[in-house]
Amino acid sequence: MADSFVIQPLVVMSIADHYNRTRYQKSDKQVSVCGALIGVPGTKSGKIYNICETIVDLSKGEVDLDFTKERLEAYKQVFKTYEFLGWYSTFPDRLREPSEIERKLHAQFSTLNENCVYLQMATTGVAS
Repeated sequence: MADSFVIQPLVVMSIADHYNRTRYQKSDKQVSVCGALIGVPGTKSGKIYNICETIVDLSKGEVDLDFTKERLEAYKQVFKTYEFLGWYSTFPDRLREPSEIERKLHAQFSTLNENCVYLQMATTGVAS
């Protein structure tokens, strides 16, 4: 596993877009979203180039792994060197220790990469 990761600006923008689209579709200011982080692993520094939205039931802490695998395979057809590196979530709290649901999600995502990283993006202070 890489010691550190370089996160491309597109990743942050894509996560924010995923959050905002979901927030406005559901008219819910407390919405959370999750997805996969994809890029190129490295021994010293991995590079996260993009995201892949996934289907997650946050109330149960369940990931649709079949859907996620299909999406990741579609990316690999175009970007041969890209791999699943980890996952992200947005939560309306400040950054904190992962919740029980996040731990359950991490265990499921870890079946795709045993050394997957978790990127938390706090949405506290996002304008209404």
